[in-house]
Amino acid sequence: MRHPGTKIAACAALLLACVVPAYAHTDNATVLSATPVYHESGPPRLDCRPVAGSNGDPDTDQPEGNVENCRPVTQKPAIDGYDVRYRLNGRDYHTFMSHDPGRQLAVEVDDSGNPR
Repeated sequence: MRHPGTKIAACAALLLACVVPAYAHTDNATVLSATPVYHESGPPRLDCRPVAGSNGDPDTDQPEGNVENCRPVTQKPAIDGYDVRYRLNGRDYHTFMSHDPGRQLAVEVDDSGNPR
């Protein structure tokens, strides 16, 4: 007579083997460079302000029409992320990150020491 728990245990072991990734751990890499990547901010916008002026009538001294003083304002570009070069186990790698990683970078590596 077969024990029903044996089949369940065998199926569970097979399922675990398929789900659990190969051995991986974290290693520290030295950051060689982290260059900000900016997105286009678009063309300069106009900053316009009303200007007091004279319509020639000393009694009213109101501006004629809609007189404005306008100047172009360059919009400050925003950072999209960072192009990061790092060295791990004597080899150089490149990645893109949303933040500046600093001087050291924790990298998940496989059992051969290669980044995952």
